[in-house]
Amino acid sequence: MKIQISLYANLRQYAPGSAESFELELAAGATVKTMIDRLKIPQTLKMVILINGRKADTDTRLAEEDKITIFPPIEGG
Repeated sequence: MKIQISLYANLRQYAPGSAESFELELAAGATVKTMIDRLKIPQTLKMVILINGRKADTDTRLAEEDKITIFPPIEGG
């Protein structure tokens, strides 16, 4: 299945060619964790994960044509 991924800020370094958005082919039934492992993003990094605009966690299953957005948590004061 194909999914669309957008990585922002320091996470962009894990994208192919450091692209902000790209497509990725994964096996049917893959989870967010599968995708993160495939991109070699360290599990220790804090990140916010959205699938089609809704918050998700690493156990969430992905579906064909999902749009995944990953960015670091926003902090401020």
